Amino acid sequence: MRQPGRPEPPVLQTEAHLSSDPTDWKHQTAPRGLDPLEAVLGREPFRVEGVRAQRLFTELEQGMAPTLQYRDWFDGQDLVTVRILPVFFRTAQREFQDCVGDPSHFGMAEGEATRVYFPFDSARITSLGSEVLEQTARHLRNRGRGLVLVEGHASDEGGAEYNLALSRKRAIMVRNFLMERGIPRGRFELRFLGETRPRADNDTEAGRLRNRRVELSAAGSP
Repeated sequence: MRQPGRPEPPVLQTEAHLSSDPTDWKHQTAPRGLDPLEAVLGREPFRVEGVRAQRLFTELEQGMAPTLQYRDWFDGQDLVTVRILPVFFRTAQREFQDCVGDPSHFGMAEGEATRVYFPFDSARITSLGSEVLEQTARHLRNRGRGLVLVEGHASDEGGAEYNLALSRKRAIMVRNFLMERGIPRGRFELRFLGETRPRADNDTEAGRLRNRRVELSAAGSP
């Protein structure tokens, strides 16, 4: 039996519709259709990553409400709507950036790291990457003295030697960004891994975006 008032997970292999809807105080703004999602039955039926996640982040910054709609798991007759409101988003955004930039999270048992993602064939740090690195620099100045491992990575678009050089440029850009904000050069250990350690499948754009990255983690103590 279904529990009243509780959204149920979607049916197996259905399609979910993702949109960005105006809030009450933005009633003159038209809804924006976003890419559909495939829903898979399980504990985590939906994953929004890469370019889609950045788009949702931008929509929330603009005061819009990302909205997910799918058919319920019971008989597919009911339409379930889940909406994320931007109320208190700025506060939550700052807390999130404090968290991902906190060096106390580097080198956790689960192997988590702070990650900065890059556009295709580029070592340019995006505005979102800059925000993450600004928080990282602040925490490194105030709380840490240990070494920071900076690993550059690339997707498999292009030759292996080219991607190795591109991963080097990305790692150096991140290090230089942090040095310009007062972190000494001697605190960094750099590694350039090219396309050899992908985090995701290079056959999809979302996967390639996750592979075009720099990862920061603890490298030891001084």
